Amino acid sequence: GGWVDEIIMRFTDLFLAFPSLLLAMSIVALLGPSLLHAVVALVVSWWPWYTRLVRSVTMTLRQQHFVEAARAMGVRDSVIIFRHILPNILSILVTKLPFTVEALIASLTALDFLGFGLPPGEPSWGSLLKDGTDNMNAPWILYSAFAAIVVTLILITFVGEAIREAFDPKRFTVYR
Repeated sequence: GGWVDEIIMRFTDLFLAFPSLLLAMSIVALLGPSLLHAVVALVVSWWPWYTRLVRSVTMTLRQQHFVEAARAMGVRDSVIIFRHILPNILSILVTKLPFTVEALIASLTALDFLGFGLPPGEPSWGSLLKDGTDNMNAPWILYSAFAAIVVTLILITFVGEAIREAFDPKRFTVYR
């Protein structure tokens, strides 16, 4: 809370006002096509979502009984943050990470397809999809690229579900 939180959230809202892919395309157009520039553009367009997630989880956790109990015992705020709040936030972020990787792969593929990702001639799924749509006499180019993307995203989904299940707090609950 406070004025620092308010400034950070308004700055985050400013970034959220622009569509992620459009913002990434603008950044790559300014910096030039390369993998590093595309990754930087995607990170710049995706950080506000994580900022909002971390803030909402923090605001929820700071009202929990275990935080209030630690405050009542006189524990310093820095200890509460690093011992109670941060581990709970990290478990949520680790659980969300595979799904974000999926979205970033799809966004990078879209940037490549639109010509804003890797330089021309570099191999990428987006350029394969573009080649497949440009050359409909060889449909296997489009189908193989599409199949590779779908299989990869499905496998990442399975990994994400396994991570989510591993970090499920109900799994560690002891019933008496």
